[in-house]
Amino acid sequence: TTSAAGKPLLVHPAGQVSLSHTRGMVAVAYAADACSIGIDIERLDRKVRYRQLAQHYFATEEVAALVQLEPAAAQHLFMQLWVLKEAAIKALGSTLASDLRRLRFEQQAGVWQGFYDGKVLQAWQFGVQTVDEGYLLGWAAWIAAASQVQDASQ
Repeated sequence: TTSAAGKPLLVHPAGQVSLSHTRGMVAVAYAADACSIGIDIERLDRKVRYRQLAQHYFATEEVAALVQLEPAAAQHLFMQLWVLKEAAIKALGSTLASDLRRLRFEQQAGVWQGFYDGKVLQAWQFGVQTVDEGYLLGWAAWIAAASQVQDASQ
């Protein structure tokens, strides 16, 4: 079955599933009830008008980072940010119709950090990795136990 936003939901067993596909590859992620998961996969050779898409869907800081890079590096960063955004909105149970500019990512010391309306997305983990040399996989996960630990420490 699916949620009102179209996110696939498992009826049995308990948990959440996230699906993504692109030409030649399918990605599936599963998480227990106390978690939320999102996944996205894209082909690295996919040609997109990244500058135009970034202007429409990316936060100001992300667009600024893109314009400072050479075209090949900018295209790669765009794809990394895109798979992170898609994975995150799937984990949040939202849709691409959301204002993705409110969701921002940056990499700090090799770790992806997410922000929503300028606030750190605590208890969330994000990642991007290359799969089979031709695909880029992005994932987002929220773990309830991590949220409770962080809340107790504040």
